[in-house]
Amino acid sequence: MTSAAINRMGLARLASMLSASNGGNGRVQWEAIGRTLGIPLLALVLFLLLWQVAAAQVQTSLGSIPGPIAVFQAGVGLVQDHYREREKEAAFHQRQEDRNARKLAKDPNAEVKTRAYTGKPTYFDQILTSLNTVFTGFLLATLVAVPLGILSGMSKT
Repeated sequence: MTSAAINRMGLARLASMLSASNGGNGRVQWEAIGRTLGIPLLALVLFLLLWQVAAAQVQTSLGSIPGPIAVFQAGVGLVQDHYREREKEAAFHQRQEDRNARKLAKDPNAEVKTRAYTGKPTYFDQILTSLNTVFTGFLLATLVAVPLGILSGMSKT
């Protein structure tokens, strides 16, 4: 596969590595790899270092701005909260199923109730709700705007 074909497929960042693995000019390929991967990684590391240094210097009325390490730790905490909440939900549904099974074992004609879990929404639940809201608004706006645009485009006045 040629470098041009790889570039057309949108895999330009891999072209240098594939070419180097196929016995191309090593020095040229390593320079290309350095440009395509090294420079972006260096920029990312530099950004994180500047963020860490600047965050320690900036003081607001609410405290200091969190650095990348604090943000990462908070993100890990949000993921852990999400998993804990899902475990609580699973335990709730299991208790409900057990209770309904015992009720039906005593009386096969008993009326069992299935309740929805009403625990606190997690950060991921809130993101999903926001995405659904935005998508619904976009869909409704499109359903109104496209026909109106077509009608106004067809109008002779």
